Amino acid sequence: MRQLLFSFCFLSILSLHAQSPYLTTKDRRFIDSTGRTVILHGLNFVNKDKAKGYRYADDSLSLVKMKQWGINCIRLGVTWDGMEPAPGAVSEAYLRQLDERVKWAKQLGMYVLLDMHQDLYSTKYANGAPDWATLDEGKPHYANEVSWDDSYFMSAAVQTAFDNFWLNKPAPDGKGIQDHLVTNWGIIAARYGGEPAVIGFDLLNEPFIGSAVNKVLAAFMHTLAQSMKPAMSEEDVMQQWVTEEGKARLMQQLNDTVLYKQLVAAPEAYYAAFETDHLVPYFQKAKAAIRAVNKQQIIFLEPSVSANFGVKTHIAASFSPAEQQLAFAPHAYDIVTDTRSVAGASNERMKIILHRLDSVSKVMQIPMLLGEWGAFYSADSSMFTAGDYIVAQLEQMRCGEVYWSYFNSLENAAYFPLINRGYPMAVAGELLHFKYDRMHRTLTVHWKNDASISSPTRLYVPFPPEKVHLSDSKNAEVIPDGTNGAVVIVHPIKGKAIRKLVITGK
Repeated sequence: MRQLLFSFCFLSILSLHAQSPYLTTKDRRFIDSTGRTVILHGLNFVNKDKAKGYRYADDSLSLVKMKQWGINCIRLGVTWDGMEPAPGAVSEAYLRQLDERVKWAKQLGMYVLLDMHQDLYSTKYANGAPDWATLDEGKPHYANEVSWDDSYFMSAAVQTAFDNFWLNKPAPDGKGIQDHLVTNWGIIAARYGGEPAVIGFDLLNEPFIGSAVNKVLAAFMHTLAQSMKPAMSEEDVMQQWVTEEGKARLMQQLNDTVLYKQLVAAPEAYYAAFETDHLVPYFQKAKAAIRAVNKQQIIFLEPSVSANFGVKTHIAASFSPAEQQLAFAPHAYDIVTDTRSVAGASNERMKIILHRLDSVSKVMQIPMLLGEWGAFYSADSSMFTAGDYIVAQLEQMRCGEVYWSYFNSLENAAYFPLINRGYPMAVAGELLHFKYDRMHRTLTVHWKNDASISSPTRLYVPFPPEKVHLSDSKNAEVIPDGTNGAVVIVHPIKGKAIRKLVITGK
């Protein structure tokens, strides 16, 4: 009888969540239709394999697993090549695949952020634009299988393709290639405008500066060369940078946070010009195409990819503060990510990166969702040091996040507890503080009660109901969630009291 009651409560809450209308933005928070503050905790779900139609064979089972881990949001990759394989020929079959994945997520009570994903611009080099929209002018391509993203800095083909995208050079049909992508956003926005499970649209994954990166690279090399003792030539520094051993030595130098700040400041003017002259105009065009057919869902803005590692972004100056249905969606990675030096991750560098990103959210007065972090892949438990620090910083900022990325055996990764962790899913009022202590299996949440909200607060913990201990069980109940988790439902009360609950796994 008790299990039947738990199951009934679980299905009731799931149904309530699945029927929730659109998320809105207010005071740097994501708010659901009942007024609750929502913390988005998710996984990136992106298939880059053209041969597989840019989807996994077991998508539905993967989403079920995510739900069992307490995930309430996925950042679902959209591939331009899949959507528009020929100029102006939008693939209905590809869009139906997206429809199916959105439907599955909705049935599980999960939100979906649609992300126009790219790596190295194009499927010709990695993932993203179709070949017909890759205007590389026959320039040579540099590929490094060990550090794939070195191609951004080294490949003339990738840089030229981006240049021509930002310049909106004509596609084979005469229409600007950027205009093609903008048109696609209008199609997507119209298609999902009536689907509240889709919270919004991430306009372009990790926007890249193009050939101006050569000026950026020169600024980096000059700063590093001057910092070496004894000083080195820029050519010698560059020769070190393109080898794994040399790059590791240079990164060791950058444990000096004063030097690191100098390094990320060196190319700031180039990135500011790129964002002002090229990135923001693209944002404005895509935004106009979306808003012409869809005014209800959130537009997520990614700064230049340089903000991932701490270069200041300047996109805030181009948007009105507190603009409705707008969110900031940067990524944050230490410079050792995707290298053999990943074990040398620096919490001090991550502090610089995260706090700079948070300051942009404050200036723009819009919520921030960290669209990517982690990328720990096959790393061992040594990544807890870096991962715990990042999670703690995000908790202090009361910021949602989407880990990069899902893979089929993620639950077997040594660092999996960083993902399957406790957090407040939806809070009936203003969230003041929350922290999950992984080592002691304890979630602590403070919030200011809002008596006008009739929906309950929902708190997820990664242990079963029978293991849950509440510091205050009044107005609270525990229901199962997934195979090894629980949701604590805290019912509304009158007044504006500060509420606190500590949940511990016995």
